[in-house]
Amino acid sequence: MKHKKLLVILSLITSTLTFENSFASILFSDDFQGDLTQWNDTHSIGAIVTDPRVSGSHALAFTNTEYSISSTKTFIPTTNEIFTLSYDYLGLRIDEKIGGGYVGIKNTGGTTTWLSGDSSITTSNHNPDNSQWNHVSFTFTTSLSAFQLKLEQWGEKSDKSGTALFKNLVLSDDGPTPVPVTGTVWLMMTGLFGVLGLNRRKATIQA
Repeated sequence: MKHKKLLVILSLITSTLTFENSFASILFSDDFQGDLTQWNDTHSIGAIVTDPRVSGSHALAFTNTEYSISSTKTFIPTTNEIFTLSYDYLGLRIDEKIGGGYVGIKNTGGTTTWLSGDSSITTSNHNPDNSQWNHVSFTFTTSLSAFQLKLEQWGEKSDKSGTALFKNLVLSDDGPTPVPVTGTVWLMMTGLFGVLGLNRRKATIQA
């Protein structure tokens, strides 16, 4: 009976340590096939346009390279929360060295942290300008108490607008950051396994 109880305890501990959150919940999505009602577009620079690569599809483009759009929804992160952001990106600035489509998060004060952009941005998440649709996906965490998503086509004033297109954007919540198992926990588990083995050996000898 004691062995069964010990096995139950060990099973609970190991299942807790090895559990992975495979049930990511979608917090926000926009395929950009209809309108921009989910976005704040103060300067009216966002536009739903015909997809230049896929027949019958649409995408988000920008009519100005100086301004951005931000989500009407504000997100409130929990401690150590992991987010996954994915979208399809079409960059048509193949002859330009810098500039293009940027994605970031904006705090309530208006300050932006850029998560992806061209090769000049200090992040590994780049939106390629190769004149074809690319699927971009990455995870991030933030210390902000609240944020909105932000999309922009950045470049010089003389840059041609409408050369950074987005569609199928999804923001999901992957749960809290996994906490590493401490040495103390592993020692406790090793000790419990040792006790279980010793008790079994004694029971075998007595029998």
